[in-house]
Amino acid sequence: MGNKKFDKKFADRVFGVPWQDAKSGLVSLPDKSLDHVITDPPYSEYVHAKNWGGGNSKKGPKVKKIAFASLSASELREVASEIVRVTRGWALVFCADDDIRAWRDAFDKAGARRSVTCIWTKPNGTPQFRGESPAQPCEYIVTAWCGPPEGRPSWNGGGKLGHYVCSIEAPGVRRHETQKPVRLISNLVLDFTLPGDLIGDPYGGAGTLAVAARRSGRKFVLWERNEEHAVAARAWVAGEREQLRAEALLHRARPAAFGKKSTMKQSEQMSMPDEFA
Repeated sequence: MGNKKFDKKFADRVFGVPWQDAKSGLVSLPDKSLDHVITDPPYSEYVHAKNWGGGNSKKGPKVKKIAFASLSASELREVASEIVRVTRGWALVFCADDDIRAWRDAFDKAGARRSVTCIWTKPNGTPQFRGESPAQPCEYIVTAWCGPPEGRPSWNGGGKLGHYVCSIEAPGVRRHETQKPVRLISNLVLDFTLPGDLIGDPYGGAGTLAVAARRSGRKFVLWERNEEHAVAARAWVAGEREQLRAEALLHRARPAAFGKKSTMKQSEQMSMPDEFA
């Protein structure tokens, strides 16, 4: 778990850095300063070059391009190297099937210990509207252990499969076009991290990792290059903070009303950050 001086400066903050990329945010961190990294970076140039379905219309299938830039091969290797440098536990990176090998090779070269590639199955995933081939049913999560070579990787999932089944949230619920479901990220947080751990996300997006971490009693630090998304993430996390504060007060008030001692678990008694930068 992180040192107090570093946590006081970075923990529970969403950094909007329009002049920086994800690598620059990671470069600013000391070695092994994060317990874990869970992130959803842009996919490769090849994946971004494909159109993805957005529904049907009278004129035929709608298609739209991903609105943000892809991740080049050189950027991928640089980011992977920085993730390994600053992380002392697990690194989890979402990617498409075409990008699995690149991320695994980059983590290997940076000195991480390769682990299994997990699968996220989407029961309500986007159909292949043109009908030319089967639709893509899942995305992948490359995992790597960044701790010392002599250390033994550990997680909270026992011997269960690294297979997560979770529907995509409705467009009206999502704050970002490629946002991952909160339930999915929460499950990863619970499986790969411990209460009090500091989790980093250099591609913060709408702040899903921050919300999942806060709900699970973990700390977070996010970077998001798009200032509009960073502002939305701060607002979402701030609202989550207020909701958790209200729930904590309710938990404490209920036993008192009946003359009973509070039965709140320690993981539920979460401290609330005073501000978000």
